[in-house]
Amino acid sequence: VSTQSTWGKSILFLFSQKMEDKPSFLQKFPFDLSDVTPLKQYEGTSTIMSFAYDPEYETILDYFRALLVKGEVSARVFELSSIVILRLCGNYNAWYIRKKCIEELKLDLISELEFIEDILPGNEKSYQLWEHRRYIIEKLGDYSKEFDFIAKVLTEDNKNYHAWSYRVWLVEAFNLRDEDLKRLELYFEEDPKNNSAWNHRHFLRQNQIKTAEDLHDELKFILESIKLVPNNEASWNYLTGWFVFPEFNVFKVKKGQTAQQEGRKLFNYADFPQVEKFIRAVVNENPKNRYALSTLVIILVSAATKESLTEALELIGTLQTEADLIRTNYWKWFSANIEADFGSLLKA
Repeated sequence: VSTQSTWGKSILFLFSQKMEDKPSFLQKFPFDLSDVTPLKQYEGTSTIMSFAYDPEYETILDYFRALLVKGEVSARVFELSSIVILRLCGNYNAWYIRKKCIEELKLDLISELEFIEDILPGNEKSYQLWEHRRYIIEKLGDYSKEFDFIAKVLTEDNKNYHAWSYRVWLVEAFNLRDEDLKRLELYFEEDPKNNSAWNHRHFLRQNQIKTAEDLHDELKFILESIKLVPNNEASWNYLTGWFVFPEFNVFKVKKGQTAQQEGRKLFNYADFPQVEKFIRAVVNENPKNRYALSTLVIILVSAATKESLTEALELIGTLQTEADLIRTNYWKWFSANIEADFGSLLKA
């Protein structure tokens, strides 16, 4: 086990070299494979277009396939999986046998984390890599370096889905909501429009915000963020996500039940008058801010008075013709439902 990391480092070096006269796979591989009969891939009947595999890659997979069929769990299988993964990080079988070797041979988990770090560049969006890292961290029970690892990936791409998904798992597995909320501030400072960061904040806060007082505190952060970047769709979506959306009769599933009953706490705009006041100020400054106008329409429809519904229809007219042309048909549908559900009130 003590040589595990050394094997991996040397193999990664040898098989990543771009040399014209480089040695063959069998010359580079540090384990004897003379007892193994390579197993060719079954190609079926001839086709017009066949995969043109690199000869060395074919050889590597032929030996790897033979050892898989044999059911061997050994150091050489483990190291051969390193080569396969280096050539194709998404090879599920290579990760599977690697995990099996770690389990049965009691291999060093820290060295395995180093292996993941080595192959990370260019493979930041490999499902298998992230799932394997999760497995290793679960075995170790130590998350102390994981936020730094995630930060390294997000520095290159701050919306990497795999990194954020892994972060969700990490927070849940080790109960790190409060700690991660503080770390998250950096991403808003760096890019206020990072919808991945806003989505993650909602994940962190959804079970923490249970009362009106809780939401009052969160609203300070939200409204300040919107004030800094008024045309940021991500922050507006985050705001509206905490409130009840007016459900038209067309949405009703059955009496007493609506599509919005998801088991999480949603609040009413009427209990937070500062939101409407803030939005009207945004609209006054920029009458064509479609996010502010859209949210104000929702607030007015939620109020469900003749005056509020009339104003909502007027704002929808602005959205249809000036502020939100790309969703003209949506706003036609929206206004039609207002008239269908509240027609008698509007005519009163």
